[in-house]
Amino acid sequence: MRIQILLLLALLCSSAPAGAQTQPPPPLQVYGGYSWLSNSFNGLPGAHHALNGWNAGAAFPQWHHLRFRLDYSMYRGINRGDPQHAFIIMGGPQFETMLHRERLYAFALVGEGGLNGTWFDTASSNYKHGNSGSIASLAASLGGGIDTPLNTHTALRIEGGFLHTNFVPIMPLPSGAPYHLDGIPTYFGRLSAGLVWIPRPASAIRSAAGTPAAPVDSELVFEGIRSIGHFKIFANSWWSYLTTAGVEYDRHS
Repeated sequence: MRIQILLLLALLCSSAPAGAQTQPPPPLQVYGGYSWLSNSFNGLPGAHHALNGWNAGAAFPQWHHLRFRLDYSMYRGINRGDPQHAFIIMGGPQFETMLHRERLYAFALVGEGGLNGTWFDTASSNYKHGNSGSIASLAASLGGGIDTPLNTHTALRIEGGFLHTNFVPIMPLPSGAPYHLDGIPTYFGRLSAGLVWIPRPASAIRSAAGTPAAPVDSELVFEGIRSIGHFKIFANSWWSYLTTAGVEYDRHS
């Protein structure tokens, strides 16, 4: 019911007369609101159950319609008698464009998800550390949304997309190894609705008309790590090595 009301508000706001000219792109976006996930992480066929939660994050200054975005979401619920306590933190590019007063955007995010160890089975006395399922997984999301301005500093945001994770159950001791179970969901639909806060109008930081902008110092760094031994960081993956790769972009603000 909550998301239907927010969708109706979005339609009403978009149909309201534009009281000002098209706004320039804001330098920074900070957002938060309600979020809905289409299934539980142990939502086997016949036991699908949606989860409620919230998400928040920030999108940094725009460059050729592209922003870097950080997103954090959290979901809570119970399915098949097992608690579902999940968090997901991701980052990636966001592409946006203006359509009259509305701002349309699309994003591609990647990061990490975490779950309580008893998300698959609460009868965990015969499992290592009491965890009947893996508690960390790669997470990725594709989607898009629309921002409808309410005033110069806030907008109503409606967003939708797909989320991919790879949480798996763990065998009882003495094995204690993860295994694939047919029917465990790995793809989810995600809907969010909330508010975007723009700390200051873009015009406030623009250069004076006719004044050329000074070049800004920046650098691009490629980095990678390969572990020598086994690592255990925010996870129960005692059978795994740690390998990372990434890109770092530094720029004076």
